[in-house]
Amino acid sequence: MKENRLPLFESFAAVFAVSLISLFTALPAAPDRVDSSAALHAGLTELRAAAFRDSIANNSFAETAEELQNRLSMYLSQVPTNSVNDLSTIRAMASEYDRPILNGSAGWVYVPATGRIFPDLTGADEKGTPYSVW
Repeated sequence: MKENRLPLFESFAAVFAVSLISLFTALPAAPDRVDSSAALHAGLTELRAAAFRDSIANNSFAETAEELQNRLSMYLSQVPTNSVNDLSTIRAMASEYDRPILNGSAGWVYVPATGRIFPDLTGADEKGTPYSVW
């Protein structure tokens, strides 16, 4: 029985073609639009990092939104804008609350009891994650 062997060039061409197909399959698709959650997450991360640095420096959490904004001015030139509702204001929950109540009236919600900051948005992001657990 005679074996059919591909010439060397055809073998390399076949390997190259399979490699290209694998590469193009593995590449992510180009986004159709700017992901608003990514910009929102970036602003939230910036705020949380500044608030964390401040809580370490002062050995405490700020008690009000005004106090937080004054203390954050040491770390931020301005409060980041919430990319979903276009607000850059911070409101604070009352001291007895340990979770945010989100209503969209500000860009961000500060919870003094925990030192956490949340986007002041009702509902959920594109992936279905509620903003209250961000």
